[in-house]
Amino acid sequence: MDRNLAAGMVTVLVFLIFSPKDSVILVEGLLLFAVGVLIPLSFPLIDGTDRRGKLGRLQSFIHKVYFLAPIFVLLAMMLDIASLYIVWCVFALGLGAAAAKRILERGVNIIEETAIDTAYLYLSLGSIWLLAYGMQVEVMGFSGIIVLLTAIHFHYSAFSIPLFAGLLKRKSATRQKLHNLVLLITIVSPMTIALGITYWNVLEFAAVSIYMASIILYGYLIFTSEWRTLAGRILISLSAGILLVTIVFSIIYSFGSVSGNNTLSITEMIFLHGIANALGVSLLGLIGWNIENPQTKFRHFGKPFSSIRGGRTIGIDFLHNNGLESETEFKGLTDCMSDYRSSHFDPDKLSPVIQDFYVNTNAFELKAVISWEKWFYPLALVYEKLSKKTGQIHLGKGGREEAMVGDIIGVDSEVDGREKVRAWRRINEAGEPVFLALYSRHCYKGEAYMNIALPLPLSTMTGILKPENKGNDLILTSSLRRSKQGDEGIYLTIWKLTLKLPLAERFHLKEESNHILTAYHQMWLLGMTFLKITYSIKQDDKKRQGQKLFSN
Repeated sequence: MDRNLAAGMVTVLVFLIFSPKDSVILVEGLLLFAVGVLIPLSFPLIDGTDRRGKLGRLQSFIHKVYFLAPIFVLLAMMLDIASLYIVWCVFALGLGAAAAKRILERGVNIIEETAIDTAYLYLSLGSIWLLAYGMQVEVMGFSGIIVLLTAIHFHYSAFSIPLFAGLLKRKSATRQKLHNLVLLITIVSPMTIALGITYWNVLEFAAVSIYMASIILYGYLIFTSEWRTLAGRILISLSAGILLVTIVFSIIYSFGSVSGNNTLSITEMIFLHGIANALGVSLLGLIGWNIENPQTKFRHFGKPFSSIRGGRTIGIDFLHNNGLESETEFKGLTDCMSDYRSSHFDPDKLSPVIQDFYVNTNAFELKAVISWEKWFYPLALVYEKLSKKTGQIHLGKGGREEAMVGDIIGVDSEVDGREKVRAWRRINEAGEPVFLALYSRHCYKGEAYMNIALPLPLSTMTGILKPENKGNDLILTSSLRRSKQGDEGIYLTIWKLTLKLPLAERFHLKEESNHILTAYHQMWLLGMTFLKITYSIKQDDKKRQGQKLFSN
């Protein structure tokens, strides 16, 4: 048996034997049961491992020492030493921080995994409410049993339901819109219910009613899904059925609070709702999901990112000044476009000029027309000053055609951490640095991606682009495909923390007449276009001779 689970079960048994029996003590026991039994049962269900099968450092450390958490909660309850709840807060906040890190790196659009990780964010809130209860601190005008019941709310329904709904979608391949609706409501509802309990009974009643509707839909999806194991199906279906019954009691209690006719007392709710949630919903559900064991559809962690970070300024001499250049000579952004061949992309269909541009980039000259969208232009003016100062991604104010001069140089791949890294340096007509981009490629699950790192002050932004065919044209996109099973995206890495940014970009390269290429570059922020660049790319036979454009 898992050490964490064994320690939790022992603490619950000790509590049951030696604690007095009353409603408040029962609620405390339910909290200990969540900490000692339910949370360890949830650990195998987390999508936390990378492509090498390793957990994140924080999550791994918590797993190793988690057995201490229920012991300290037991001591806090048995010895009435409220400060010991701080230990549980540290554990829960650590689990929440690890979950937040996963959401930030993976992105929120993988909604089933976001729901699972949201469960741990709510759990961390619950630990704070438990500490407030133990310290007898009034929170938003509430104290005593109400604070304790709010802690229960975040340790049970706010934890279990997003977790279970996320796991259900993880295993399902049909009715995606219905799954997404249920997930969205289960992610948001625990907080809106808590706000209703705190501030406004009408909001509580409305939130619980919407939550009830989502639970009914969740039950429908449970009862009509296909299952890998009979035991898993029985336990998860029982859990869903009991959940539907307990939600009815919540509706009755909330209606009584709004109308002033208290049909159920808090004590009755503890027995009818609390115990049923603990044993019937959460315990049966977690055992069932561990038996069913749905695996995440795609390993989103472990993508190769550059280890190079920028300083206060970048500029075209950044690599030289920091000893990051290599002796390896490169002519283009890639050695061969066939390196990107996959079942989704055939480089042989590309125009020969497009292939030549990527293999012999130094032999081409570029002119660009940069256009900022009107809604973004005030921000672009501020950005223009910052980018000029840092010497990176400096696009100017736009509105006119401007020539860009550039070359390709080798980068120390051992320091960078990726393979065959080369840098594309570009300056504008005024001799100002436009950008310094470190190009590489990586493969995962039979697909190759263009992996482009741009050093920024104390950080690196990485665009991972998926190549696509469009006739003889080339499409490079960072927009995640519908299946959500791909590496494409734009990421920011600060020290060891990687964030998936709400940005997207798309390049469309096509051959015009006379062997001239046109490239259309479009970028989005939160789904709204903010930048368009049109490049005119033409062969330059003089540059094909391999002259060096910059002194370093």
